[in-house]
Amino acid sequence: MIRRYRASVDDAAARNAYRNLRDDLACIAWEAEEQIAWMRRHRWGADELAIQLLNDDYPVAPALRERGWLPAAVDGLIEEMGSVFDSLGSVGSSGDAGWSDEALRTDARWGKLRHLAREALQALPEEPRVQ
Repeated sequence: MIRRYRASVDDAAARNAYRNLRDDLACIAWEAEEQIAWMRRHRWGADELAIQLLNDDYPVAPALRERGWLPAAVDGLIEEMGSVFDSLGSVGSSGDAGWSDEALRTDARWGKLRHLAREALQALPEEPRVQ
């Protein structure tokens, strides 16, 4: 599920990507009811949480790593989150129950995702530290 490519970005774009990464990790760390309310406000499904993190944010990880802003531990946590998201099934398929509001509330995999996102947030300061 994780899109992989090297993004060449300037410092301003890298700072924006860092903030987006933190914001999206925070959304995943929220409790189920807060996530559901957020999705309804934006008219999105739960898969948008995965899309934003893995397809929008993570592809610029190499630029964040080059600047020393993305610790290896966080990289590993995001990789693990990608595996958990993959285990939820494909949206629109017969096995997509992992993306339902009920799954957000009760599925242990969502609990694991929240835990991993909180760990990642603890390792990332609000603003990147300039090396």
